[in-house]
Amino acid sequence: MSGTTRLEVGTQVTKNTIWINIALALVKLAAGIIAGSSAMIADAIHSGSDILTSIAVMIGLAMGSKPADEDHPYGHARLEAVAAKIVATLLIITGIGLIYSSSRILLRNEATAPGRLAVYAAILSIVVKEWMYWYTLKTAKAINSTAMVADAWHHRSDAFSSIGTLVGIVGARLAFPWLDPLSGIIVALLVCKVGIDVYLRSVQELIDSAPAPEIVDAIRQTALTQTGVIAVNDLKARLQGPTIRVDLEICVDPKTTLRDSHALAHQVEDQIMSQVDTVEAVMVHVNPCGSDQATCEHAPCSNWV
Repeated sequence: MSGTTRLEVGTQVTKNTIWINIALALVKLAAGIIAGSSAMIADAIHSGSDILTSIAVMIGLAMGSKPADEDHPYGHARLEAVAAKIVATLLIITGIGLIYSSSRILLRNEATAPGRLAVYAAILSIVVKEWMYWYTLKTAKAINSTAMVADAWHHRSDAFSSIGTLVGIVGARLAFPWLDPLSGIIVALLVCKVGIDVYLRSVQELIDSAPAPEIVDAIRQTALTQTGVIAVNDLKARLQGPTIRVDLEICVDPKTTLRDSHALAHQVEDQIMSQVDTVEAVMVHVNPCGSDQATCEHAPCSNWV
């Protein structure tokens, strides 16, 4: 998927979720105030935080899709991981805020049984937020966006929040009013955990982490199947935003001319980029095998045929 198309698709989906979140947050806030449910008010604030995180995702997608320039010759893809870190941070802050507000109500013994309206609002929130999770996640996978995956999990954390809210509200209405703020605390802990997981995943993209082993193996096997490649001496692959960059050393017959070696390097590069998803760039270095056809000048050459 091209950078422009990728940006357009991701932005449109994120815009849609922003408008839905605005409507849902207002409905839950009104229901929480009218029904007197601290858990529902906290849940509404959680939905409101989704709006901020979705805006951060849009900014990350836009900046990450910018082409390479003189100051950033490798592009701006890592800005998506930065956006994901912002989303994760907001998730953690939201969770801590919910824990604080619910704990105050619980410790002060100020919990009261909420009205029936809060029950309906919680059910509505569960359905809508779970749909938004799958809607966003599908697009995130299609365009390979870490920031959108983080945003999808923010939607699901809101669905979990609403489940906990529903349990607390129903329990409170069944003569256990302390369940309302307690459910808020439990859900807030889950929100914090999701935030920490997303944060750590985004950090992996910023420190040149390797892609999954099966992807590295696919890159290696693709190179080895090219006629003229005797062995892969060295292979390094790193994540860069939604894409992968590869540095590769191959071993060839020392009698191969410079022109043919150059053409083979381009062939290996083209085949890897066409056959392995998300690989954006491949740098190929050619090593000649030793005269005894058993070793390369730089590394063992075990695939001589």
